[in-house]
Amino acid sequence: LHRVDRRQRQMCIRDRARVGQRFAASYPLGASATLPELQVAMNERWSAMRWGLVSLEESSGFLRVNHQLSPLVAVLGETSASWSAAFLEGVYQAWFTAMGIDPALKIRQAAEPDALGSVEFRLERKEAPVPKAPSIFA
Repeated sequence: LHRVDRRQRQMCIRDRARVGQRFAASYPLGASATLPELQVAMNERWSAMRWGLVSLEESSGFLRVNHQLSPLVAVLGETSASWSAAFLEGVYQAWFTAMGIDPALKIRQAAEPDALGSVEFRLERKEAPVPKAPSIFA
């Protein structure tokens, strides 16, 4: 039963990310030559819909994407907190991909949304998964 619940949750997250990607395709950003210009373009898009705001911050080895005041949990309820950020993850991945970033760079949720609808993502190089040792107790 636990495996089924986990699998269903993962499918739900992937679906929300795909919805986010379709959203990004419907609401593309203009060309941005710098990180501050990109942040402005993203914030113009979000503020027009009253969907919060974003800050972009370069760190060692990754780009921090902090989306603040997202209405997702407020609209969808507390139980959605574990998967609703996948929508934003899909939006940001699609926007970065449309800009022509290195395909090895992936956006990942770095923290659960807080009570105010803020959630942190990181754009970083996707590392190859560490092979899992076979288990005789699978």
